[in-house]
Amino acid sequence: SIQTTPACDDTSDAVKKTLIDSLLREARLFSNLKHRNIIQLFGVSPSLSTKNLYLVMEYAYGGALNYLLRRRQLGLYPNVFIEYAKQIADGMKYLHEEACEHIIHRDLKCSNILIFEHINDVHNENDLLQKTLKITDFGLARKQLQSSSVSTAGTFAWMSPECIRNTEFSTKSDVWSFGVLLWECLTGEVPYKGFDQMQVAFGIATNKYSLPIPSTCPEEFSQLMTNCWKVSPHDRPTFSELLEQINAIIEINYMTNGVNHMEPNEESYQSLQKDWREEIQDMFKELKDKEQEIRDREQAIHQRLVEQNNQRLQLEKWEHELYQREMHIVELELQLLIAKNNQQRTQHHTPKTSNKSGGFFRSILNGNSSQSSGNNTSISSPTSKFQSDYKTI
Repeated sequence: SIQTTPACDDTSDAVKKTLIDSLLREARLFSNLKHRNIIQLFGVSPSLSTKNLYLVMEYAYGGALNYLLRRRQLGLYPNVFIEYAKQIADGMKYLHEEACEHIIHRDLKCSNILIFEHINDVHNENDLLQKTLKITDFGLARKQLQSSSVSTAGTFAWMSPECIRNTEFSTKSDVWSFGVLLWECLTGEVPYKGFDQMQVAFGIATNKYSLPIPSTCPEEFSQLMTNCWKVSPHDRPTFSELLEQINAIIEINYMTNGVNHMEPNEESYQSLQKDWREEIQDMFKELKDKEQEIRDREQAIHQRLVEQNNQRLQLEKWEHELYQREMHIVELELQLLIAKNNQQRTQHHTPKTSNKSGGFFRSILNGNSSQSSGNNTSISSPTSKFQSDYKTI
């Protein structure tokens, strides 16, 4: 198969360089990977006409694993399930522990698992058991030492809680995704189908969502998945430990007395898958109903908060208006007080007049008389000459 970064006439040189760098990064990772369950890179080829780079890889005739599940409309047979789980775990163990540069895949899911051989009959168990799985799509892969603090790349339904919360990927986040992949293969369902993506992200990040495991699922399969979904990354197994668990399941259930205990007849298997699908759908419906109930309650609380906020704003408005009125009254009272005070001062400084005629002048004369006596001065009486003259006249 050939993978390329598509040419685009209006793409800037900087964007093209970024795309080419991404492709080269994938090529460098591929070139060091040699494993039966890892897709093989044959080379990198430039295009003279488009100036793109092409990755030339081995062709997978059977297509992607999720396409097989969609065609079957059922989960995998138990034998096929455990065989595919072993192959994928073996490939992931190689990436994490044995490759020249230890690699975190970051986007492990059924759509990134290819089936190398052509599939003759999707319902033929023996045919499916003979297939070789190939892990692919390393465009999102990183070396382990360069894996922290990168942009969210995988789909939320397959991502671990710490990846969604902190966008920090590790080998243990690949283990979580492996558990989701196993759930896909076992049930044939799409995880959180019909759910809003942001709703799924929030539910997983807060540990409120977990994929429903059917009640009649074999205990060993259930334990295999739940081990991958431990909340703490440190509590999750490595792929080496998962391989040991898978091999133990095969030995106990597949080879006891040469009898395959994981090979139900077709009728019972169809009935089991139908029951699982109905149970999962009921669980998802219950989860959606609970989520809707929570959203309704949140909406009611939000509406109440809005109403309370509006009431608070209205009260603040009334308080402001009341304050303005009070200040206006105080201002009027102050003006009245000032006017009254001015009036009293005016009345105090206005002279008072006597009611008797000539009283004003008499008060002046009396005042002068008092002033003269106060200074011990006296007006001389007329001389005798003037007196005699006066008499004569």
